[in-house]
Amino acid sequence: GLEQNSYHHLDVWSHTLLTLDELDGLLRAPEGVYPDHADVMAERMVRRLQDLYPRAAFLRLAALYHDAGKAETFSRDEKGRIHFHGHQERSREAVLRLSERLRLSRRARDYLAATVGRHMDIGLSCKEDVSTRRLRRMVARLGEELPDVVLLSTADRFATRGPLTTEESLARYVEVCRALLREYRREEELPPLLRGRDLLEELGMRQGPMVGEILREVRAAQMEGRVRSREEALELAGKLLASGSCAPRAEEGGHASYGCFPREDGEGERGP
Repeated sequence: GLEQNSYHHLDVWSHTLLTLDELDGLLRAPEGVYPDHADVMAERMVRRLQDLYPRAAFLRLAALYHDAGKAETFSRDEKGRIHFHGHQERSREAVLRLSERLRLSRRARDYLAATVGRHMDIGLSCKEDVSTRRLRRMVARLGEELPDVVLLSTADRFATRGPLTTEESLARYVEVCRALLREYRREEELPPLLRGRDLLEELGMRQGPMVGEILREVRAAQMEGRVRSREEALELAGKLLASGSCAPRAEEGGHASYGCFPREDGEGERGP
């Protein structure tokens, strides 16, 4: 199998299988790690995402593909350290290709793209102190699939037991995930100030990824208390649209990305 850096104790394929095993354990008994949110997680996992297939089935598929892009992004630096820069995006592209071959529904494709494409976001944010403001922005960024991303990324982290991985870092990771889940549930109780149709009707936007990015940024501002009314939210959305901060931008390898949120890439010696 493909060798990994010192945060890992297994090659990529063996790590993938262990991630799937860890995910199955979390799906069977989420209360073991997330006791305050086990009811929400259990209820979500039995919801049907396509035909007779529940979300749990698609989350398992996401686990199988979460590191599919590592072979394409493998590199060594001058000190011999292994990196997989951008593997999150390549893995997302791989699972989307699979979705096309399987003729999955748009909803299922979007779900797989979100969970695979965001599975590193929480871990990258754990590299520094996580303020309440940052938590709220992460909730807005991860959106509706946050609990599912938490489950996948937790399984990924539990399957990462190399010499550079400490029990302290694992415990910190779980605490950040618990804080995210608390903010997510708080956010659910806060009605959004804007919806997609508001941007289409009031700002003349067209349907597309930029609508979702602006909505997430406005939602983050609402949760932080920076906007408190529909008028203030529309004003912020208009500024974001005019500034072009949510326009597509080129990523490494020529791929386009949308986002008001700064990317938090960077792997290798700093994390798994």
